[in-house]
Amino acid sequence: MYTKSHDLLKNGPFPESSPFFDKLFLLARVARATNGVYTFLIEDGVTPTVRMDNKIDLPVPLVTEMAGNEQYALFSANVMLHITGHGFPVLRRDGGTRFYPLCYTCPAGRCEQTPQQTAISEVNEEILLILRHTSTGELRTLGIGSPDKVATGLLHKKSELGRNLPRALALPLSWEKGQDSYSLVAHSQSSQEIIEEGSATIIYDERTNAYEICFQMDISLPEGWVIDSVADGEKYGREARIVASLADLNPEECVPALRLFVDRHSV
Repeated sequence: MYTKSHDLLKNGPFPESSPFFDKLFLLARVARATNGVYTFLIEDGVTPTVRMDNKIDLPVPLVTEMAGNEQYALFSANVMLHITGHGFPVLRRDGGTRFYPLCYTCPAGRCEQTPQQTAISEVNEEILLILRHTSTGELRTLGIGSPDKVATGLLHKKSELGRNLPRALALPLSWEKGQDSYSLVAHSQSSQEIIEEGSATIIYDERTNAYEICFQMDISLPEGWVIDSVADGEKYGREARIVASLADLNPEECVPALRLFVDRHSV
C-alpha cells in the first residue's frame, strides 16, 4: 500500500472499487512560495501520504493532523468552471462538514494525482449538469475533458446517486491563465523530474495547512443545447446552483479559496 506520496503519484490514483479511493492523498514539501511562483516537492521514499480518517489503517498522518505542520503541506485542486452564457456552478457544503459548514464552494478535492488531473476528475464527479436539446428534447449528462475522465465521472455519479443517468456529452475544456505558476516535482537520489507545471491562482489556507490550486476552466455548449438542471453529483444532497458571476455570492458564505479567488479576479 502507498504510504509514500512518490509511489501514489507514480502509480495512482486508486480505482473507485478500492477502500482507499478518495481516502489517501499526496503531501508535498513547499520548496518555493514567493512572488507567485510555487514549487511542490515530493521526495521518493521520504514524503508520506496522508489519510482521511482512522478507518484507513496505515502508518501515515491524518488530514486533521496537518494543521501547523512545518515540514509538509496538503494541496488541493479547485475548479472555477465557467459555462459561456450560463455562469459558474457552485455547491453549498453541508452543515456537518468539519471545515466551513454551509459555505459555497466550487468542485474541489485533495490531490491523489496531479493538480490538473484532480481538477478534471472533481469537475466530472461533484457536479451533475443535465443538458437538454431545445429541438429534440434529448437529455445528456455534461462531461468535460478526455473520454476516460468523462466515463469515470459518469460511473461515479451513477454509483453515488444510485440511479441511471443520461449518457454523457463530452466537451473539450480550455484553461484560463492564472495569476500564479506552479511546478510539481518528483525527486529521487538519481533524478529530479517535473511531473506537472502550470498556471493557476494559488491560495494558502493556514487553518488547514493546504495550498488551494484554483483553476478556471471555460467551456461552451454546442448549438441547441441548454442546461436543464444542476445538482450535487454525489450522495450528500448539497444545494447546487449556477451563478452568473462568482462575485454575486456573499463572501461570508464562501470557503476561503473561493472568497480569495474572487478578491483577485473579476468573475
